[in-house]
Amino acid sequence: MRNQRRVMALVVMAGAAVVATGGLLASNMGFKLNFPVNKAGVGVSKSGRQAIGLPYNRQVGIDFASDLFTDVGAAGVSPVGIERFDAPTDTNALYNTSVPAGSAGDFALGKGAGYLLQVGITGNYIIVGSHDPAFAVPLKKSAVGVSKTGRQRYAHPYHGVSAFASELFTELSPDAVGIERFDAPTDTNALYNTSVPAGSAGDFALVPGSSYLVQVSADKNFIPSHY
Repeated sequence: MRNQRRVMALVVMAGAAVVATGGLLASNMGFKLNFPVNKAGVGVSKSGRQAIGLPYNRQVGIDFASDLFTDVGAAGVSPVGIERFDAPTDTNALYNTSVPAGSAGDFALGKGAGYLLQVGITGNYIIVGSHDPAFAVPLKKSAVGVSKTGRQRYAHPYHGVSAFASELFTELSPDAVGIERFDAPTDTNALYNTSVPAGSAGDFALVPGSSYLVQVSADKNFIPSHY
């Protein structure tokens, strides 16, 4: 059943293919992921924003939002802004050209963290890096000054065993509360939790190169299972 659902997931995720091999690899070796990004367009993206998840071992030289902004620009898809999720306030902190590179607003990119990327041109951004199978993603429950709701933007490994929200929910249990995907056409978050039947339309596929808001009820150092 898991293999059958994995095949279904790969069909859904056909837009994100590994350039080096033409398919998804079960390996911690370096990889290139051809990640489609879309500018604002009716039915496609309300604002040109999409959730992106970088490899745990990122491409050399991409350490800050300004570095990622420059690299996305080199891909020809006209970056507009990069946003990190600020857990203590449940808001997004924005980096764009009005923020000086190297300033306090030019945030460091965290391993296992995800971001919202806004672009002005539809195209592809090639994500380069590798996975770190020993890294534990620090997920935090709700606590004053740490996390307002226990939510954080999490980058799922491109070759993670969990291929659907329901499977990641199970992997995070008993501490999982909800998993949200960013819905680009509406600029809203679509929620999966125990009120959504596994395998239903609301149980969304996890897309390689994307990221998700994960809410937990207890602090958890999470090492995602992978192929």
